Amino acid sequence: MNIKTLLLNSLTICAFSLVGYVVGQFIGSSLVGEYNPPWIHYVIQSSPSTMVDIVHVDIQSSAEDPTGDILYAATKTGEVYSNTLFQSNWRSVEVIPASNNNWDINWDITECAPKWSTPTDAHMWDSPPVEKKVIDSAGIRIERPASIIARCYVLSDDGSLEVWVHSGNAMDSAVGDFSKMVYALLGVLLGIVIGIVIIRLRKRAKSPAQ
Repeated sequence: MNIKTLLLNSLTICAFSLVGYVVGQFIGSSLVGEYNPPWIHYVIQSSPSTMVDIVHVDIQSSAEDPTGDILYAATKTGEVYSNTLFQSNWRSVEVIPASNNNWDINWDITECAPKWSTPTDAHMWDSPPVEKKVIDSAGIRIERPASIIARCYVLSDDGSLEVWVHSGNAMDSAVGDFSKMVYALLGVLLGIVIGIVIIRLRKRAKSPAQ
């Protein structure tokens, strides 16, 4: 086999390998999709008066379940009401007690809709997909080495209150990326096989008739 033929064969295999990689990536992305853990939202029972401000949130629950959190909201006249999710009715309070949360790491309550970051590739730091006009919001994002937990309390312009909960895991995201890479590698292998078959067919076509 001369150098010209060897170079042509190598280029043929490389070309089909590249095409196989692109096709494998496309198929993998189509089948696996982007890692985008969903937001779950719960409607909070109606308050006795129209609320205009979320004063404070006392985070008591863990993971994706907001049960037990204490929400404090104020009316136009400055009255403050509290609600323990999802255990009791709203009650009027005069003094908001200090937080007594169960989280084992530091966190800050901040505006979360739509103040949090714009969508990211991993979708683990997105803002909640609130469709209503937001008057006020308060939420937390707990970032751990391989996961994130987010919770966002939202007060809408129609006076309704709801909480959005979201969690993401870097390991799940990595599994998705690995699955896409497997499809790409399978595409490369298929491209190599096709390239070898074409080389052999071309070689057979050039061989003198027996």
